[in-house]
Amino acid sequence: MESRENATVGELASLMRIDRTTLNRNMKPLVKAGFITLNPGQDSRTRQIQLTQDGKGLCGQAWGLWGEAQASLKEYLGKENLRKLTHLLAKLEALVP
Repeated sequence: MESRENATVGELASLMRIDRTTLNRNMKPLVKAGFITLNPGQDSRTRQIQLTQDGKGLCGQAWGLWGEAQASLKEYLGKENLRKLTHLLAKLEALVP
């Protein structure tokens, strides 16, 4: 996923291909835990999401775990099956507007 510094809720929801209300609901525990902050955007209708220092640390840990999960899946499925899975998932993703 591409990295966005200070993305708005709408931008991140679009990037993640989920609606804003779902994203807002899922961000509440992250705000409460101090991993992200929501700040006023350029106009009164937008809010910007920003990782806190704790959030940046947690994100670094998560990327490491994600890499381990990817390596484990590649080892389990094999290179060719992983390529096929990635191709099929891309086709499914293309169905979403």
